[in-house]
Amino acid sequence: RGHGEGFESSRATTRERVAREVREMRERARERVGGYVRGGGDGEHGEHHVDGDGEDGAIARFKQMEAEMRAETERERRRAEDVERDARALRETLEEELRAVREVVVTLERTVVDGERAREEARERYERDIGEMREDAARATRERDEDAERAQSDIERIEHEREDVRAALERALEVQGELEQRLDVASERHEDARREVEGLARELDEATRRTSALTSEKADAERRVDELVVELAALHEEKRVVEGRLDEVERNAGEVERETIAAMQRELDDARAALANALDDKDVVEKRIDEINREIVMLSEENSSGKRDLAEMSARMDVAAEHNASLLAELERVDADAAMTAGDDIEALKRELEGAVKGRTAALEDAQRLGEMLQQAKRDVADAELENARLREDLANAEASGNTDADVKLFEQLVKAQQEEIDELHEIVNTLTLQTNALMDEAAFTSEESQATRDIDSSRVASPSQHVDDEAAPAPLVTPAQIPEVVVPAETGIDAQVAAHVRKVKAEVEEHLLLALESEAADFVGAQEAASRFASLNAARFKDGVYYFVGDVRAGQRARVLYNRHTPSPMSRDGQCFIHVGFDNWVNGAATKTGMTPLPHDSHDRNVDHRVRDQGDWWVVEFPVPQGAATIDFVFSDADNKFDNNANGDYHCGISDGKSREEKIAARIAAQRKAKQGTMEKSIARAGQRAAKLMRSRAEALAHAEATATLNRVYTTPYQPAAGGEATIHYRPEGGPLTHAGTIYCQGSWNRWNHPYDFGPLEMHASDDAPGTFELTLHVPSDAHIMDFVFTDRDVPGAGAYDSNDQADYHATIVGGTGHAPKLHIVHIAVEMAPIAKVGGMGDVVTALARATMEDGHDVDVIVPKYDCMDYTAVDGLHRIGSVKHDNVDVDVYRGWVEDVPTTFLHPRNGFFDVGCIYGRGDDHVRFGFFSAAALTWMRSRNEQVDIIHAHDWQTAPVVWGKYPKAVTALTLHNLQFGVDLIKRGMEACDIATTVSPTYANEVRDHGAVQHAQRKFVGIRNGIDTDIWDPSVDEFLPLTYDASTVTAGKRAAVAALSERLKLNHPEGAPVVGVVSRLTAQKGIHLIKHACHRALERGATFVLLGSAPDGAHQHEFNMLAQDMANKYPGRSGFMFKYDEAFSHMMYAGCDFLLVPSMFEPCGLTQMIAMRYGAVPVVRSTGGLRDTVFDIDNDADRASSAGLSTNGFSFDGTQTSDMDYALNRALDAYYDKPRWSSLALPKRVMTVDWSWRAPAKLYVDRYWRAVKKKRESSS
Repeated sequence: RGHGEGFESSRATTRERVAREVREMRERARERVGGYVRGGGDGEHGEHHVDGDGEDGAIARFKQMEAEMRAETERERRRAEDVERDARALRETLEEELRAVREVVVTLERTVVDGERAREEARERYERDIGEMREDAARATRERDEDAERAQSDIERIEHEREDVRAALERALEVQGELEQRLDVASERHEDARREVEGLARELDEATRRTSALTSEKADAERRVDELVVELAALHEEKRVVEGRLDEVERNAGEVERETIAAMQRELDDARAALANALDDKDVVEKRIDEINREIVMLSEENSSGKRDLAEMSARMDVAAEHNASLLAELERVDADAAMTAGDDIEALKRELEGAVKGRTAALEDAQRLGEMLQQAKRDVADAELENARLREDLANAEASGNTDADVKLFEQLVKAQQEEIDELHEIVNTLTLQTNALMDEAAFTSEESQATRDIDSSRVASPSQHVDDEAAPAPLVTPAQIPEVVVPAETGIDAQVAAHVRKVKAEVEEHLLLALESEAADFVGAQEAASRFASLNAARFKDGVYYFVGDVRAGQRARVLYNRHTPSPMSRDGQCFIHVGFDNWVNGAATKTGMTPLPHDSHDRNVDHRVRDQGDWWVVEFPVPQGAATIDFVFSDADNKFDNNANGDYHCGISDGKSREEKIAARIAAQRKAKQGTMEKSIARAGQRAAKLMRSRAEALAHAEATATLNRVYTTPYQPAAGGEATIHYRPEGGPLTHAGTIYCQGSWNRWNHPYDFGPLEMHASDDAPGTFELTLHVPSDAHIMDFVFTDRDVPGAGAYDSNDQADYHATIVGGTGHAPKLHIVHIAVEMAPIAKVGGMGDVVTALARATMEDGHDVDVIVPKYDCMDYTAVDGLHRIGSVKHDNVDVDVYRGWVEDVPTTFLHPRNGFFDVGCIYGRGDDHVRFGFFSAAALTWMRSRNEQVDIIHAHDWQTAPVVWGKYPKAVTALTLHNLQFGVDLIKRGMEACDIATTVSPTYANEVRDHGAVQHAQRKFVGIRNGIDTDIWDPSVDEFLPLTYDASTVTAGKRAAVAALSERLKLNHPEGAPVVGVVSRLTAQKGIHLIKHACHRALERGATFVLLGSAPDGAHQHEFNMLAQDMANKYPGRSGFMFKYDEAFSHMMYAGCDFLLVPSMFEPCGLTQMIAMRYGAVPVVRSTGGLRDTVFDIDNDADRASSAGLSTNGFSFDGTQTSDMDYALNRALDAYYDKPRWSSLALPKRVMTVDWSWRAPAKLYVDRYWRAVKKKRESSS
């Protein structure tokens, strides 16, 4: 403010000075002018006369002076303006600074006020909190004392109730024992075992009560005891479950010892009477259970600890009640089975019961092991209680001495170590539970096998007339799928053949799995011995002053070790001490970490050495030594993970077992077989089920083919001729290469052209019964298994035109031939295989094609990389079979079975396939090139005769120019987007070049990678796995269905789909779906348009898939949001792939949209038809080969032997897709037309399995083998 006032004063002064100077100048000017005019005035010099010139000069001077004055005035004015401008700028600057200062002052004042207020509030809050904390502490102390008193009272009441419950339970067990005495002549042994287990249970209960008493200790001790009680309760519950299962097994086993079925019936009658009496007791027990449950609820509201104990008692009583109910059900089942048993079924029952006896023996052994486990648990609990008592004493002493903090820290470390020991107990119980479950699975498997046999007896193959397609074309070209290589069985004999085949397959699978166990056991023992030899260099039972093992160290027993913490090492000399234990150079099982305890001064273990008695700080621990282990590996650490690891060399101790190598292998096999029994049985059962289903499916296909044979251009009568009999070949040349031939000749041989007796060319004669058809009757050799033939118009071999089924020749299966049928050894080399390592469709092709050719009797192997990200749960019998060195890299080789297909896994030690993924690292060509060459190196090391090496896509194309001796090479192109240079070289080098559909082959035929192989390049349509995609048995559907029940099945699926996606699906509206990766190839612009169009037309739209491109995913996220706002409840999107949910999608959709820009084959459209969803597709690649438009493709479908089955379009614009989608929706809304089309039922009856494609591949294989053999000879 002072600066502003001074500025105003200065400016006023300046103005006054300037004005004064101006006035003075003007006065001086006037005076000077007046002097000039007057010429001196009226003074003494007299009057002055001015002439004209003088006046003019004066005026001129006056004007000059006036101009000077004006200039001076202007200069002064400018100076004044400059001063004023400077002053104004100065003022503005000062005002700005003044405002800033004012703001700072205000802020400081506000801050001071706020600080004072906050300080006052903090002081009040602090005083208030301190008061409340003091009150809370006092109240908590009072409540803790009151809670302790109430808990003690509740515990006493609970103990009384426990005694009542135990009395009731003992009564129930007595009733159960009476029933078992009538049902089982061997009940005395069971009763002894049960009483022994009950004794163990009582001991565990006592241990639980003793442990619960520790709850009054310090807070840390309370948590430790609570955890121990929970673990022991879980262990006790597991024991109860195991006891119940053992009772069930013994009851089943008791049935074996009945001498006759009549005696069994009498025993059952007596048991029923006893059970009727027991039911009354059971009602009393159940009432008591209800009363106890009500009391439990009341007690649970009073005290949480009492709630846990009462819940445990309730669970025990529920188990008892369920056990009695299971007894009644078992009696009723045995009664029904006994009434139905007669004749051969008695023998079958005896065989099943013999298996049950073995199971009973194993169960008794497990019961003994259970007892040992429980005894060990009891010892561990006792040790824990002793340790807690010692800790309480130490803690009290520490408090007395003032060292509470350090000792509490030690206490917490010990509690942590003991918790780890309890976790080990829990793992032991889990292992025991798994073993018991395996026993139950064995019994269930026996029951399922018996049921499967009964199912086989009750089922029959459908009549051939039931499989004729009313819309089948009158004259399709014959395909190998219509001549299955399976013997025509008599209808009454198919069940016996299926049963025999199932037994054979199961035996083969069991043999494979046992061989895998033997190989794994030998490899395991070898690794153990190598590790033992390595470790034995430094292995010892003691190291003076460092550690000592107490007593002998034997496999299968517990080892006890002492350790001196006062040794030179980075470990702390305070706090907890731990031991880390592994076996056989740390490779046998996972390493364990266990807390050690201080060795008591009066312990007998101190007598092991004078150093233990007199020196150091010694700690002790026990741990189990597994069977078969050869060396213990161990190190020590403190709570801060600082180690004593023997200067990075670890410590080792040898294990004595006294067994030979053969005994170790046998023991390992026995242990592994027992551990994997359940898994092996499931694998065997799954293989048997698949074999039965396959054989019945092939029988049905054969019946259908035989019934429709006369519609084909080529067929034989009988459809499958018998060896040693006659066969007539029927040929209709119309529509083929010999349409205009005047005379037709037939030329052929037997057993894939490998028979010494060929025939023809022989002239065929016109048929009297079928105009336009030619016939030739031949005698079939007794050692023939297949007939091979072609047609020509000349009687000279090699001359004229031929009809050779597109160079695949024609074939007919011969039954009853002597000797071995011709077969191939086929090796697939690929980098994908479903379901263990699948990214795209190639993995499905490899597995399904291998299975289909193997099921036709050929020897098939698949070689794949052993990825670390592979699904090993889907591999049966995985075991190491050897190694090979390739390019100076050791490659470990493993063997297993995937979907029953023998599979070899290569695992190079350079880490190529330990990267967590299959593709996408930038070095895929290097990794897969190494794998391809290593596969050939492994095959050469085995020196096996291989007929076909089949490579898949660019990843393994290098194997086709690897020149494996005498092998035919095949290369299948799955997608031409990648690896063009490798595909081009492979196509030029291979003997067989294929791709995954005929149309895709035509689309890429002129591509630079393929054009040089055009003459051998063919397209063979892929199939789908009809075992996985089968709505009649699909576990992911709410209601299974087939073609006859498709309406009800799809209605249930729509309801489940709506619930899952929160849809409000209107009745009578169609569901349009998409299951796809959201990429440009899949036509995402058409998918988005279809969503709008379907919803506009009243349909519900659903989508399952995701976009690898973030921008595309964002677009679909926005689409989902927009559709939810515009059409609430009418659209559903799941932006991730869910295998189980995809089954629901296919079943719930009425239409499935596949608008791909290109599609080599495509599987979704075939899967959709399998589930009764009508495809709407763009006509490209495999989509064109599998979908025939309802309105436009009747002739094309007829020529392929199929019916129209969907809607298609050709262009890539949204209007093109509208053409197909609108027609589909119009057909659906036209209910009479939709009903007459019966499209869901029609599309479900088409066979999209691998049966037909696999035979086309086999025909190509044989033709190439024949050509190679001829060229080499």
